[in-house]
Parts: sequence; structure tokens; C-alpha cells
Amino acid sequence: MDTSDRPLDLLTRKVLEFQRLSNTKNLIKSEEKQLKQFQIELLDTTMLIAYRYPVTIRLLKEEEASEFLLKIYRRLPRIIREFRYEHLSFESYLKKVVFWQAGSFLQRKRKHENLCPCDPNDPEIIERIITGSKQGNISYRYDCNYRDVAWDSLIAESTQEYEPWDLSSLLCRKVADKIRTSKTFKKRMLQLVLLCADSLDSYQITILSKLLSINEKELAVLITKAIEKSNRRMEIDESLRTIRDTHYYEVLRLQGQLSMLYSVNADSYYIEQVQQRLEKAKRHYVQKYEESKARPGIVTHNVVASLLSIPKGTVDSGMLALRKMLQQLMDDTL
Repeated sequence: MDTSDRPLDLLTRKVLEFQRLSNTKNLIKSEEKQLKQFQIELLDTTMLIAYRYPVTIRLLKEEEASEFLLKIYRRLPRIIREFRYEHLSFESYLKKVVFWQAGSFLQRKRKHENLCPCDPNDPEIIERIITGSKQGNISYRYDCNYRDVAWDSLIAESTQEYEPWDLSSLLCRKVADKIRTSKTFKKRMLQLVLLCADSLDSYQITILSKLLSINEKELAVLITKAIEKSNRRMEIDESLRTIRDTHYYEVLRLQGQLSMLYSVNADSYYIEQVQQRLEKAKRHYVQKYEESKARPGIVTHNVVASLLSIPKGTVDSGMLALRKMLQQLMDDTL
């Protein structure tokens, strides 16, 4: 295609040159080095645009932009590879893609947030009912967006709001001081953050990036890579949760069937049959619930060691030392 009628900007030239080198066989050493350099530079630039542009035009807030970047990150290399110059610069093309993707992301997010937390089919509510927790004080890994807030507001008839981290507390100030004064402590805290990658939301990532003095985009990328490397464990967890959910949907169905039999004064034989199946479904559910509850985090010490290019033993010993150190800080704070 003729591109001589308009001068190309630097970013577009880099993208086209990267595509040319990518499609060239038998590259010489200098070209291979240039290709790798282009790949790193272009990925960093596209991530920066994908993060900043929705915030600049006030389409997304900063914390939403971080979450959006985690969603779109894996698609950026493909966007770079498939770009075709048609009198539109790569930056303008990328901004158009980001604009539409950010809009779709925002719609899905708003739709999910507007779901009724009192939905009778919500696995969270069913789970608490079946396990007999009327106080709502069971501690386990949550699978729905409302967490403890929805259930506690139902049983207490008063809305409870999500409480952000109190960074002004004495313990937080001590941890922040320790991070600033000790490189080893800072590295161990980063390892701990990556181990908890699947439990962090965009707000927490923002706070942790400030606490660790790390660029938020860099931390988000590290967390994304940690989760991607743990894909197999995620599949196992998802499979276990699916089986568990199937059992408590079966419990709901049988409870409805039992209520119907009672309402029509059915023979006790039929009622007993349904009761037996209901008890069996409850047992299966509780078993899978306990298995799901006992599952560790998806990110392992091996994954963190691979991601940070350090030995696994360093992560093992570092987490033990960090635990003792944090316990000591907590004891000193009391």
C-alpha cells in the first residue's frame, strides 16, 4: 500500500517495521535484537495508552482502568500484529479499539454490579443457608461479587459497606516504613502480593503499588502473568465450584418439591423418598464445599519464583521470615 502521501509518525513506523521483521525469515543477529527491542517497547507503549486513554477522556476511573488493562492485556500483542496502515496512525487505531473495548467493559461491569444481591438463585445465599450459618460468620473464599455484605445486610436488616484499608493505622505505617528501609522486606512483600494475585481487586492493586513504590501498570502486569501461569489450578478450582454449585441447585429443587408434597398432603412414602434424596444432596454439597474451602491459592511458590527469576527456596524461606516479621510487628503494635 502506498504510504508516501502522508509522513508516518514514529510509533506507526515502529509497528510496521516490527511486522516486517516478524515476517522475515533468517534474521541476522542485529535484526533479532532489534525485533526483541521493538516487541518490548511496543507492548509497553500500547499498555500505557490502553491504561491512560480511557482515564483521560473520563470514560473510566483509574481503578477501573487498572482492571480493564488486566482484561485486555493478552490481546495487545495481537492488535500490534494485525494492524494495517490505511491512512490512520497506529495510536489513533489503538485508541479506537480501546474506546470501544472500554465501553463494553464498563457496560458488563455496571450490569454485574446492578444484579440484585438478594437473588434466590445466588450460590452465596444458598451456600450459607445449607451450611446453617444464620450469623453469616463463615470465613471462606467468595465466588460472588457481593461477598459478606449482601448476606449480612439481609440478616441484620442494615446495609454494611465495604471498608477500605486504613493506611493511617500504626501497623500500616510500620509496614510502609519497613518497605522503605529494607529492600529484602520489599521483595518479600512483592512475593506475597503475587501469591495472593487471585484475591486482589483493582482498588487493592492501586494501594499496594503505592505502598511498594511500584508503577501500578507494572504490578498489574506481574499479577496477570502470575494468574496466567496458574491456569491449570484455576481450571481445577472452577471445576470443583461447578460441581458444588450443581449440588446446591439440586438441594433447592428438592426443597421446592418437598414443599409442594406437603402442600397437597401427599403420602408419607413420597415425602420420605424426597427427604432422603435431599439429605444425600446436602451431604454431597457439604463435601464439595469443604473441598473448595480447603483449596489453596492458585498462585504457587514455583510460579512466583519463575516470574521473578529467583530460586523457589528463596520464596519459601522468604515467606517464613515475612510471617515472623509481620507477627512481630503486630505484637509490637498491640
